[in-house]
Amino acid sequence: MNAQPVGYKAKNLQPKYVLIYLLINPMLWIVLAMLFSFRILPWEESPGFFAVLSILNFGATIMAFVLTAISNGKQGVKDLWGRLWTRHLSLRWLLIALLIWPVVFLIVKLFAAVMDGTPFYPFFRPFDEMVAFFPGAFLLAIFNGFREDFGWFGYLLPRLQAKWNALASSLVVGVFWGLIHLGNWLLPPGNPLRTDTFWAFALQIILASILYAWLFNNTGGKLLPVMLAHALSNSAGALIALPDSYLLYQYWALLVMVIPVVVIFGLKNLVRQRPEDVVEQEKVHAMSD
Repeated sequence: MNAQPVGYKAKNLQPKYVLIYLLINPMLWIVLAMLFSFRILPWEESPGFFAVLSILNFGATIMAFVLTAISNGKQGVKDLWGRLWTRHLSLRWLLIALLIWPVVFLIVKLFAAVMDGTPFYPFFRPFDEMVAFFPGAFLLAIFNGFREDFGWFGYLLPRLQAKWNALASSLVVGVFWGLIHLGNWLLPPGNPLRTDTFWAFALQIILASILYAWLFNNTGGKLLPVMLAHALSNSAGALIALPDSYLLYQYWALLVMVIPVVVIFGLKNLVRQRPEDVVEQEKVHAMSD
């Protein structure tokens, strides 16, 4: 069955391929981490070791293109790549994408100032630190976006939205996107581990997925705004002077952002539409089937 994109939705769910995608992606990382944790595989810095990790790092995107090629052929692959951007992409939504995480961290700093007495100022890091660290961190984060965003948002989200509303679809994306990071908490002792809990991290991923789905849908199913926002989430720490306790307040700040988005834009599509636009979109979607 064809599942070529219609805006931010695919024409149908393709449950077999979606199930394969959802099962394999998290399990690869979890199994690998457990093999290292139980010393079945040696944790060593070797070219082969890093080659395996590199392939797995791109697993979400690689699998998206492979499954698309199997189910939709060359045209499907071309359409998936075409989700990256278009010349007519709204500058307003690109700006919103760039501002989401600075606003989230602004709210985090307000929470920290009220709850911990952490000084709100300065908001930004010293200028020389920003110049030295932020450009490289941002470019690396954009590159990292290619590892995940084509898969979770370019491939999976449109198919889920063919069956369920945007809010439910983004929650599913967030849950499974969070699961692929579970291996970070299963690495062998002595290797770098995250300082927060997996559950706190997963909640943040789920809430962020709602905001990314909002960006994706309001730009007609384009990935560049998602990648920009995702990149800022991973690199804004090199730009903004975050308090030491920022992880405690980040999901509260995300909730402050997510709740108005869902209330104002609606959980069905996360897009504010006139009634006539909705009718026309449904006609296009039906004709494409």
